[in-house]
Amino acid sequence: GRNPVSTAVVCAPPAAALAGWLALAGYTLVNVVLLGYAAFAVPVGLVAARRRRIDDAKDRELADFVHAVSGHVAQGRPLPDAVDAVAREVDLGVLDDDVADLAFALRSTTATGETGPRADENGRSVRVRAAAIDRFVDRVGTPLAAGTLGLVTGALNAGSDADAVFETLRIEVGRLYSEQRALRSSMQPYIAVGWAAAVLVAGVVAVVNTQVVDAARLAEIAAASEAVTEPEAVHPELERFRLYVVTQATVLASGWFAGTAARGRYAALLHSGTLVACCYVAFTVGGLV
Repeated sequence: GRNPVSTAVVCAPPAAALAGWLALAGYTLVNVVLLGYAAFAVPVGLVAARRRRIDDAKDRELADFVHAVSGHVAQGRPLPDAVDAVAREVDLGVLDDDVADLAFALRSTTATGETGPRADENGRSVRVRAAAIDRFVDRVGTPLAAGTLGLVTGALNAGSDADAVFETLRIEVGRLYSEQRALRSSMQPYIAVGWAAAVLVAGVVAVVNTQVVDAARLAEIAAASEAVTEPEAVHPELERFRLYVVTQATVLASGWFAGTAARGRYAALLHSGTLVACCYVAFTVGGLV
């Protein structure tokens, strides 16, 4: 329910089975491929969209987490105490469990460092603390976490002061999060263009199918002008189907354009699969194919 790669593996056999059933039921090869694609793409895209919403929430709470920890560290608290205070006092939504685990791991690090020679204690404490932060980054699993908190372990291992590290990190997380939001906002017009192109082409083809590609209509046009000299040579059903294929190809490409502009290949699957399915339903219900 959260991993689109796993969803793709699960959905591929049912989508292939659906395509096989449609082929046996007498559907055209074009519709077999399109409906099989939609049956695969839409569930995978929906799971990816759910995963993106969770990751967006994690990134939002991560910025708050770093800001809160930075404030405690600036007051002179050790890093384990700062994280523990944030875990107890701050509501971090989807990050609550991950932060609680990090606080427990850092407390364990402090307890472990209380025995043995002093040099070994410091070295071991830093290594275990860095490993705990690495595990936290892996659990969060977002590029923002990897690109920000992922750098903390190296700085701590190099002997940097935790206060300076988290103050720099707070600024960097805020900057990257703002840039991320700005980039997504700038992509919105491209998403709108992709959908508008798909709807426009489908609408134009629907009008052509109903107003032009018709035997009686072609006869009227032939009688009024010399544009069509042999209207009986035009096969309306075949022409409608050809226009339908062109429309679906355009809709598919527009969906990939809009989805890629939105969030990448999984979003492209969702947008293109949804547009393909809607186009099929509209043309079938309208008797245009």
